[in-house]
Amino acid sequence: MMEEIVFESTHPIYVEVLSSRASRNITLRVQLRKKDTIRMRVPRNTTRDDILAIARTNESWIRDQLEKLPPLVVPTHGESIHYQGIRCRIVPGSVPGVRIDGKVLEVGCKAAEVPREIKQFLIGKAAGYMKPVVYGCARELGREVREVRFRDPVSIWGSCSRAGRVTLSWRLAMAPPYVQRAVAIHEACHLAEMNHGRRFYSLLRKFCPGYRAADRWDSDFGRTLQRYDFGDR
Repeated sequence: MMEEIVFESTHPIYVEVLSSRASRNITLRVQLRKKDTIRMRVPRNTTRDDILAIARTNESWIRDQLEKLPPLVVPTHGESIHYQGIRCRIVPGSVPGVRIDGKVLEVGCKAAEVPREIKQFLIGKAAGYMKPVVYGCARELGREVREVRFRDPVSIWGSCSRAGRVTLSWRLAMAPPYVQRAVAIHEACHLAEMNHGRRFYSLLRKFCPGYRAADRWDSDFGRTLQRYDFGDR
């Protein structure tokens, strides 16, 4: 069951409450795609008063986490967005579609359609760059890729199933190419090693010696990519 509670204080905090029989403990998580919102997972019989009491007890921590988040941005004309690690200004385009010109992203469509147009542009760029990396790494490993697909997860950049399906976040098109490459190789290595043990990291170091630099970029800037609101959630 999901409900939303507004915790009124000096500044309102929106609490998405997810209750289920499977929950034994209470957990709090900041919602990266929403403004001033946390998700609280609680056992089924937790009362509304208990939920508010938990929010009040943890208010200082909650506000601290929310303040650390990058701004939530709707990518439209006049705003900026990252593309391949470069911050680009979004301006109206003279022709339909999206065109990149240095640090300018020209988007030719109605203002209300700009976020969706940019999203489709990013999906195409992510697929064009990362798919070949996955397939190339898989060939070197002697493994088969059944499918490479692009989705929009919040907490991970990619995954790999035992069936050989690799899933990657299209938001990575906003990250520098070396980060995109590192994530694609990371997931391709799981075709051979479905864990994060020593043999997995031996493969990752072989195919992507600079993966630690990508990890550092993700730690410093990864949340920024999740704070763009493309209007589909």
